[in-house]
Amino acid sequence: MFISQLRFDLKKNVCSVNFALAVAVTLALAMSGNFTVDAGQDRPAYNFIQLLFNTDKSLWQTTHYYCDAYMFLRGFRNEWQAIFLPAVMGLACVPQLCDEINSGNYRFNISRCTKRTYVLSKFTSACLTSMLVIFTAYSVFLIICTAVFPAPSEYLSALGDDKHSDYIRSELAFSDFPANAFFHSGSRLLLAFSRTLTASLFAVIPCLLSMALGALTLNKFVSLSLPVMFYFALSHISEDLVNKSFGSEKKLPLMMFYQVPARFGDVERWLERDLEIPLWAMYLYVLAVTALLYLAFSKAIRKRVLC
Repeated sequence: MFISQLRFDLKKNVCSVNFALAVAVTLALAMSGNFTVDAGQDRPAYNFIQLLFNTDKSLWQTTHYYCDAYMFLRGFRNEWQAIFLPAVMGLACVPQLCDEINSGNYRFNISRCTKRTYVLSKFTSACLTSMLVIFTAYSVFLIICTAVFPAPSEYLSALGDDKHSDYIRSELAFSDFPANAFFHSGSRLLLAFSRTLTASLFAVIPCLLSMALGALTLNKFVSLSLPVMFYFALSHISEDLVNKSFGSEKKLPLMMFYQVPARFGDVERWLERDLEIPLWAMYLYVLAVTALLYLAFSKAIRKRVLC
């Protein structure tokens, strides 16, 4: 019964115009960040499209950071992309939920299953939908990066035997990425999958926050906009505390974890190094917050429409 209801809810989310719009917005935000390596007075900060039209291989061959893998990674580092996660990730499922409850159509779905199954299916389908948005958008982005930018092998073939060349080789081995280090692999596909998976897990949380607000307020506009404001405030509070810690002998504050753009864009690489927190704690955090949001979502729906 649960699988049947989940399939029904997931199909409604994924086969909607809002899902396609969420993927398009995610892809656009991924491309709108700064893709110029060491941007400055002599190098304007170009976004992805500007970089393609205003530069060529003569610039891309100056540093290995223009290889396809590192260009792909830059697609996660746009500040506004992380701030707008609640609205973009919730776009495919929050309006569906609010419209279904406000119109009374939820009674038909509940008649086919239990109330518990209905709640769990809505929650699970929202998790899967937000992950699918991230994976779909970044799969397209990965294909574009691979087709346009040089492969790491082009940089490796031109290296010598000096220390700088050894440093570049270590960078292009991608050994500081946990999944690649665990499997002792330099695979760019593994790198892309692990990075996208982690980003998708942190995209689930804002989506579920919007879902919980949607169940509580039954207003899709409020539910999508309030979490964005919360993420914006949280990120700037965290950034301010981190900036104040620089120049002192104190360790970086744990609030750095809540600097939303950094967390979404590169958390696996700096969590253990800068905050001295084991990587498993990050996944435990995601699981714990997801469980709390399920309780909030379930209580909100039962209080508003299922009592």
